[in-house]
Amino acid sequence: MPFDEERYVREVLDPARQAGGTPPEDLRLRYQLRESMSGAEVTAAVKQVRQCWRRQRQMLRFRRLVDRLEADHAGYAPIFAAAAEGDLAPLRAELRRAGERAGERLAGLRRRLDDAAGRLRMLPPEIVLSIARSAGSGARDAERLAAELGIEVTEPDLLPETPPYSGYAKAREALDTLGRRHLAEFVFGESCEGMRVLGAVSVPGSPSLAARVDQVEAEWERRTRGPWTTGAGTVLTALRNTPDPAELIRYDVVARLRERVREHPYDDTLLRHAVEELGLDRADARRLVFAVRHEGGAAGGPAARLRELVDAGEVQAASDLAEALDGLTGEAAELAVEIRARLAEAVRLRDLALASGDPDRAWIAVQDALRRVPDLPGAADLLARLAPHPAREPRAEVRDGAVTVTWRPSASRAGEISYEVLRDGVPLPGNAAPPPETGEVPFQGSGTPPTGNGDGPPDATGARDGAPPVNVPVTYAVVARRGEARAAPVAAAPVVVRPEPREVRLVAGDGVVTGRWVAPREALRVVVTRDGRPVRVEGSGFRDHEVTNGTDHVYVVGAVYPGPGERTTATPGVRVAVTPHARPEPVAEFGVEPDPSAPGRLVVRCAEPPSGRVEFLSLETAPPWPYGTTLSLEEVERAGRTLSGTPVGGGWLVRPVHGSGVLVAVTVAGGVATVGAHREHLALAPPLGLVAQRRGTSILVGFDWPAEVPEVEVRWSGRSLPVSAASYRAQGGVRLDAPEGEPVTVEVAPAVVVRGERVCGPAATVSLEAVVPVGYDLLTRGPPWRRSLVVEVSSPRPVRVARLTLVLRPGPNQPRSAEQGRVLAEWTEVTPPARFTIPLPRQAGPYWLRCFAEGDVELVDPPVRRMKFPG
Repeated sequence: MPFDEERYVREVLDPARQAGGTPPEDLRLRYQLRESMSGAEVTAAVKQVRQCWRRQRQMLRFRRLVDRLEADHAGYAPIFAAAAEGDLAPLRAELRRAGERAGERLAGLRRRLDDAAGRLRMLPPEIVLSIARSAGSGARDAERLAAELGIEVTEPDLLPETPPYSGYAKAREALDTLGRRHLAEFVFGESCEGMRVLGAVSVPGSPSLAARVDQVEAEWERRTRGPWTTGAGTVLTALRNTPDPAELIRYDVVARLRERVREHPYDDTLLRHAVEELGLDRADARRLVFAVRHEGGAAGGPAARLRELVDAGEVQAASDLAEALDGLTGEAAELAVEIRARLAEAVRLRDLALASGDPDRAWIAVQDALRRVPDLPGAADLLARLAPHPAREPRAEVRDGAVTVTWRPSASRAGEISYEVLRDGVPLPGNAAPPPETGEVPFQGSGTPPTGNGDGPPDATGARDGAPPVNVPVTYAVVARRGEARAAPVAAAPVVVRPEPREVRLVAGDGVVTGRWVAPREALRVVVTRDGRPVRVEGSGFRDHEVTNGTDHVYVVGAVYPGPGERTTATPGVRVAVTPHARPEPVAEFGVEPDPSAPGRLVVRCAEPPSGRVEFLSLETAPPWPYGTTLSLEEVERAGRTLSGTPVGGGWLVRPVHGSGVLVAVTVAGGVATVGAHREHLALAPPLGLVAQRRGTSILVGFDWPAEVPEVEVRWSGRSLPVSAASYRAQGGVRLDAPEGEPVTVEVAPAVVVRGERVCGPAATVSLEAVVPVGYDLLTRGPPWRRSLVVEVSSPRPVRVARLTLVLRPGPNQPRSAEQGRVLAEWTEVTPPARFTIPLPRQAGPYWLRCFAEGDVELVDPPVRRMKFPG
């Protein structure tokens, strides 16, 4: 949907200005966003809105608002940057938060309107607008909320300020003497409830005012003379001598209301006074209380109108109004003096600009004049004539079939200078844009051009024409602009665009080079040379057999365009260097083994082919080409990823892309490759942290279970045992049977079933030395008063114990090492069978006796009852 700037100004900027310069919280409205927009569409919409801001900023009434919008946009910049990259989550989150803030703002406005309306439920329009502005909302929102709250937004009725009869004071005294509440009671009697005084004065069920005055006068004439008849005569005189008796009655009621207002009662108290004590109709009473309440609350009369015009920027109109009003006093007179001074200074600045020969100084003077008087006559036309200094040193260069135009900025520094690029006097499409500001550059002339035709808006130094005319001289000119004022165009030297052939692709084979390209539509033909010699072209390609394998050849592919008369012009051409090679020989066989020093890497070993270099391709499945197929290197690389290998002794060290897959050996020469043998490989990492401990004739094996491996295979002493992950965790490890007297090597290898067969990966290994079990027993001998301890040592095979230590530990806990008790005796170089006798230790309380051995033996403890003594 195209951006509608007039609608945006009408629906966004104008309401925001009327709301005291507070932008809308809803980012959908502020940036013209829709829920269905993509990241690119969001970026384009934000760009168009910001360009609209800059254009409208030239108008004084929007300048402060646009500055506020740009300041807010700095905080939203990271959100829109993420949206430009396709991440809309931060933007959606901010839209939700902005919606919540907008709801809070409306809720605050609703509360303030409700409080201001009070019991009367009436508010003047200027009060509603003031509340809306201070709450940061527009008049439309305030009017809608007022209607929802049942608040009547209306101007207060104009009430008489002075009595219409000069003797009103005496009539008031006479009414007091007669004991009447007000003049209407004198006329209509005590039953004047429901009286209406706004408009025609009337009482329900009573005749007209004039008829009642005649009746009351006749009644008083029939009464006996006295002080009361004198007072009645004074009141009747006031009614007869007033041009409009209704106005006198109205003034009398209003005066009494004003007196009560000075006591600062609540609205409901004042309303009750008007209805019950003054006898007014409830609707009239509500309107009268509302009008009296707002007397003097807001400036009125000429001063208010003058201030309204000045605030709206219509200073010239305010001056005309002040001249039309005679005898201004007070605030209105002060405003008139201020308006005349502002207008006089603006006219002086305008005249100064007219007399100045420097357009920059004149532009600054006119801007100063417009800040004082936005509606200064003739100022807008004068600004349109104050063109900036022209752009400097424009240059046009042909690059890749497009034209890049660069220039030095205008010497003018006053105002916002933008630039327009003309091609042969016609503006380039979409290039009339305001200059970029800090943080956003619509298009960098020296960077990447826009997509499509490349006809993006130029920045302050360059622009690009992506679709220039071909094979004709073209002149580009740059126009500096300041608002509506345009400087004289400054032209660059003419250029001629002759595109080169596109998508030039050369493939070198065995004694042959082939080429393809896409020729420009406007070209007559394409010419090709090899090392300066012409090559025969057939259609949109060639096949050159006059080449030497292993030699670099330089081809130049250029286009030929028609020139004046029968002459032609050739482009410099596209240069491509290729080297033909003999057909690469395939690799017949290679070996793959895991790298023991680095899990996940493989060592590949094979013989070097007679021609070409070997590369390895990582695929998920078997290659789609038969062994020995020769095809282009690009096709091979599209099928998989070529691995970079590190040379090692007799092979290469590689890391496959896929954990398990197929390695393909390809022999590369120039731009072709020959498919060789392929091998499957598995990425099975060996287990880490492998430990093994003897427990008599059992061995307890533990390790860290390798990731993504369903089972392992444990091998020892010529036997193997498959172990699943569940079984390993349930048993807390693996238990193996092995004689104590034999050395054992335990291997644990990861395993996986591939096509019905178990395939094992590299194994982790741990070795255990052979051990000989040596038993001992603790016996007591002798009478109770001279008991002795006998230590008997035995072994099924000949063995020598380097050291045997007997330890005592008091208490209930068994010693776990010789350091956890007191050494009673030590024997060295013990050869079982052997017997040692020592006195039984005298120890109070229970205690433990236990032996510990040093050397390649496993000491077997006796039963616990033999080691624990009561003391």
